[in-house]
Amino acid sequence: MNDEELYDYLEKDLESQLGFTFNPQSHTQIEEFDYDRIVPVFYPIVEIISLNIGSTTIKPTDYILDEEQGIIYLKKHYTGLLNLKYTSGFNKNEYDTVIHPLLNLMMDYFKNNDLNKDASTVKEGDVSISYDTSISTGALIQNRINNLKKRYNTTVRLI
Repeated sequence: MNDEELYDYLEKDLESQLGFTFNPQSHTQIEEFDYDRIVPVFYPIVEIISLNIGSTTIKPTDYILDEEQGIIYLKKHYTGLLNLKYTSGFNKNEYDTVIHPLLNLMMDYFKNNDLNKDASTVKEGDVSISYDTSISTGALIQNRINNLKKRYNTTVRLI
């Protein structure tokens, strides 16, 4: 497996663990609506393409968008058929500063063939050395993944 294939494999694995894709994708959400906030199915939100409730076109000045949590806070209560077209995924800046470094770390870890890379103790004859695995590369990767899961956890989105 070359580096590009490994990167793609690890990216798909990370997407699977987090439960969403990194590359922006367009979505349409249509449903009956009677509320003052919208929780799109997919997030984080990159862009609202169009937002209509009933016959009313909702302008960007009529709502506040929390891109990260994927919640659209309307400035007033609306009732009618919601027709929301939007793009979800990571913006380039967030991908470059959060996901790409994590994937590079995962690649380095995956390519490391050292038999002791995950060991907490190494024994040579009568001598035994213990390592603090809480600062190992594997632990660092898992901590970063867990932090991303917490950051984009769907239970936080329940209103």
